[in-house]
Amino acid sequence: MKKLLLIMALCIGFIACSSDDDDNSENPVTNIEVPQSSADSPVKSGETVTIKGNGFTQSSEIWLRALTKSTANNDVKAEITSVTTTGISFIAPSVSGENNIILKQSREEYVIGKMYFDNAEESVVKKRIIKRDFSFNDEDEIFEYSYKDGRLETMLEKMSDGDTYEYKFVYDTDGKLLSVNETNYKTKAKQSDKVFEYKNAQTILVHETFYDGEDNETITLTLNDKGLLVKKESQSDVTEYEYDVSGNITKSIEDGTYVYTYTYDDKYSYLSNQGLPVWYWVYDANENFDIYAGKNNMITLTEDGTLEDLYKFDYDEDGYPVIVYDKGNSNKKIGEFVYEVVE
Repeated sequence: MKKLLLIMALCIGFIACSSDDDDNSENPVTNIEVPQSSADSPVKSGETVTIKGNGFTQSSEIWLRALTKSTANNDVKAEITSVTTTGISFIAPSVSGENNIILKQSREEYVIGKMYFDNAEESVVKKRIIKRDFSFNDEDEIFEYSYKDGRLETMLEKMSDGDTYEYKFVYDTDGKLLSVNETNYKTKAKQSDKVFEYKNAQTILVHETFYDGEDNETITLTLNDKGLLVKKESQSDVTEYEYDVSGNITKSIEDGTYVYTYTYDDKYSYLSNQGLPVWYWVYDANENFDIYAGKNNMITLTEDGTLEDLYKFDYDEDGYPVIVYDKGNSNKKIGEFVYEVVE
């Protein structure tokens, strides 16, 4: 009987130790650095967050669990935008308050830190642009946008001379932007291909191929820990960018010489809710887009201390711009915007 009791005790002890080992399996990611946040400086829904560490894999997932909720049934999965062995980036989902950051990897989950989120816009009516009619210097240009799975899929650019160009945005299964392909909408002739190679969470190589005689080029994009483009380097130019807390460009410096500064309104940018990272429109450098890439709409542009552009807007009842005027040209109307409600 004593031997039987001893064997049973050993078995129970072995099972308990095994259970403890399962509950405390070692985190495969080391040297984790979670960005600082607080109630005074929260992460906002839609912002890009980058967590550094060693050991992330392509199967790594990030989930958010509010501290007031204790079960995995209430977890919210974040949309991963890029992942390397040394960092993982995701779009902050619609959560509020202090949340545990949950890493799910190798069929295990690990609490790797805490962050404070602000989802004050949760009750706001979300809209996205479906058409912009742009008129400037006696030329008309119309942009039409279509979406799939919450992301911009196609943009048509209709020129006043009758030409129309189609831009197709291609994503991987995780929603990461892979390429943008431009064709002549009428002739179907290729115009350009832009392919994005993600070297790590902060570096993207853009391989640009042109079919109209332009030289092909590779451009290096450097992002900060919020996923904003801070440097764009081509073979001939270097441009650096600074931002405010809403992701609007406040300053751009070209080749260390030409300095542009910007101010903004406090309304929603017409490029809101497109499902594209802010860095794309800034990299694209089209004046119709880059100065609207952040949360708000540009009011002034100053070049080397001289005011160059001054705009004003009419807004709809939800705070989105519907008309833009050139205040430097007798308040001439230069653009109109049409939206759809995001379900």
